Amino acid sequence: MERHDLRKRAKKLRYAIEFFSPLYPRQQVNAYLSALEQVQSVMGAVNDHIAGQALMKQLAQQDPELQQLV
Repeated sequence: MERHDLRKRAKKLRYAIEFFSPLYPRQQVNAYLSALEQVQSVMGAVNDHIAGQALMKQLAQQDPELQQLV
């Protein structure tokens, strides 16, 4: 659950930065947002991978032919 909480916090941070962005130089804000979006993208990919593995393990328990793939 920690990974999910971290993703939610990153999302909230992005929203806060976007809200306050008019107060700061656009170029700096855009650079920061770009980096944050990349972090969120990687975190999403990692989460998808882990969820996929868990699903495969669950399916393998139900179908012996799948056990060799896990």
